[in-house]
Amino acid sequence: MKYDAIIFDLDGTAIPNAQSGIPSPQLSKITNANSENNLSAATGRAWEDARPVIKALGLTKPCIIGGGAMIINPDSEDILWQEVISVEAA
Repeated sequence: MKYDAIIFDLDGTAIPNAQSGIPSPQLSKITNANSENNLSAATGRAWEDARPVIKALGLTKPCIIGGGAMIINPDSEDILWQEVISVEAA
């Protein structure tokens, strides 16, 4: 079976469930070696907290951040899409 993309969670999947968790050297080696494939992460973390993990994994494809509130290009750190709750709704 061929996949167009593989999107995986960070906490509890790519790293231990810990705020300061980092990916294992083995996982980093695998993701960095497969950077030409469509590997991406999805996380409930804010970009500031997800950045070190995503960078360590060498991910270059857009990643889903903040529980789906943002899609960001990890290379340029440009926000490709974002949906925020209005102050009135919050």
